[in-house]
Parts: sequence; C-alpha cells; structure tokens
Amino acid sequence: MEGKGTVLIQHNVGDQMVTTRLYPVLYIPELSTRLLSMGEFLQQGLCVYSNAHEISLNYKCDTLLTCQPLIDGQTTYWLNAKTTHVEEHAHENIYLVDYDLMHRRLGHPSKDVMTHAQRNVNGFPKSVTIPSQSPVCPGCAQGKIPASAHPPSDTRATAPFERIHSDLKSFPVVSYHKYKYFVSFIDDFTSYAWIVLLRDKASAITALKHLWLWPVISTTHALKNGCLMLGENTSLMPLFELLRMRV
Repeated sequence: MEGKGTVLIQHNVGDQMVTTRLYPVLYIPELSTRLLSMGEFLQQGLCVYSNAHEISLNYKCDTLLTCQPLIDGQTTYWLNAKTTHVEEHAHENIYLVDYDLMHRRLGHPSKDVMTHAQRNVNGFPKSVTIPSQSPVCPGCAQGKIPASAHPPSDTRATAPFERIHSDLKSFPVVSYHKYKYFVSFIDDFTSYAWIVLLRDKASAITALKHLWLWPVISTTHALKNGCLMLGENTSLMPLFELLRMRV
C-alpha cells in the first residue's frame, strides 16, 4: 500500500445519477481490480441487503450502492460506477474537516494548541472535535526519530558494568502513581537490564547516580563507560557534574 485517500464516484441509484464519496481508499499499485470492502461499510454503520440478483448497501431507509453480477449465476458482484471530480462549491458538503485533517494542515501542533486555536482563531471550524486522548500521528512519530542511527558495533564488553546502554522514554498515559517516564539500563556483558520509573526527566540523573554507585558497593567492578540517551528538553548540567565527580 502506497497511499490512502478519498475517491468520488458517479453511479445510478434506481433511475437517478448520484455522486458518492468513498473513504478510506487504499492505493495498491499491484492490484489490478478495484475492490470494495464489505467490512468497512458495515463498520461505518451501513446495512447489507442481498439476494441472488443484487447486493445493496443501505443507510437507514436509503439505498446508497447497488452491486450486481455481470451475468446471472456469477458469484462476483460489480458496481457500475466511474470516478469523478467534485465541483468547487461542493467541497464543504463532501470532504469532512476533522481533527486529523486540521492537525496535518496546521503543521502537526499538539492537542493543547488545537484546543486554543478552536477558541481563539477566526475561521477555525467549530465542527472539529478535539479528542480526549491524543491519537497516534505517523508524521509526529517519524519527526521524533533521529536522523542518523547509531552505527552497529562488533565489540562486546569483557566484564560486568564495563559498558551500560541506557535510554529515556515516556509512557503514552501517566500511571496511577504519576509515573510519566522510565529509564532503562542494559549491561553490555551480561545483558541484564534495569528499569526505573520516573515522574520527571530530571530524575533520570538520580537513577544514573544509583546505578553508578551500585556496582562499586556490591561488586568488585566499576562502571567504566556507557551510552545514555536522555531525550530532548533534558538539562545536561547535573550529568556533567556527575561526570566531573567521577573523573
């Protein structure tokens, strides 16, 4: 699948020519036949009435689409329709302006920004519903991915705590005990892992201090080097102070 969008089709419902908007439509270059998903229609609230001669998709008492076999006795039902373009004045009646659309058009702002924009920006669609939970946006997720990945390494630590890999991540929902983040530590030699729950990013430095002191107290090994990813908007001054104390 290479794309997802909207298609307008013209077809007959009884003796009347009508225009119908289909969404979502998936673009698959290798597909030679245009297929209609019965499950998608049912999920959108339509009802199916069928017999040996036709399959009709209805919304309440209105028939929206009618599919028929090309030859009586065939089990494949076809919709006699053609794609078309919408007239300029009819855009508002056919294309739905929702939260996802405004989020993409305004440059992927946060939900709080969208909420303030709805109240303070002239012309902002009043019909846009701000979701209670922030939906996952592929564009926002890709934008937070680092441009360059860490190169692979063929070396391995030769003793415990010689090399520690660490990363700081956030939970999508704050936990019952108000934990928003967690920091992970993985020993390169033993593959042993520790996870520490955090209420704020600044607490990652405290967790690092505890990890740094633990091998000195409990074992004969000392932490020599590590790879630490604290994420954006994290103050590095406490980390520099910690490193200066260890030198």
